[in-house]
Amino acid sequence: WRRSSEIVESVFPRFSDKIKWLVHIAPFLLFLQAVPPIIVQVHQPSPKDDSSYYRNIEMASSVLPGLSGLFAVLFDVFFLIAFTSYIKKNTRLDPQHEIDERFLIISKFGQASCCISLAAVMTYGLSFFIN
Repeated sequence: WRRSSEIVESVFPRFSDKIKWLVHIAPFLLFLQAVPPIIVQVHQPSPKDDSSYYRNIEMASSVLPGLSGLFAVLFDVFFLIAFTSYIKKNTRLDPQHEIDERFLIISKFGQASCCISLAAVMTYGLSFFIN
């Protein structure tokens, strides 16, 4: 985020504050999926225990990884759009506009990392349908 924040600000100035806030809160959203399995490990329910409490925890164990994956995909798509827009905007031949090569390199690597991340999440999601 430190390297690409100026790119996001130049492409999406309206959303940059919201994205900055989201970047800081994202780890908590992603780590939230680990809470239900931790609760199950701490409480060690017996096989006979069929309370709605444990059913809700089981459901959360299934739903939270999906929501985390959806969040990661949306986040990566947003950054992929930002990096692609920045590259398109700054590679046009405009003699009055000086191109900052560092940001172009950051954008190109950002595009690649977003594509790899999207492929990983999609492959993980497809594994549920294949198995």
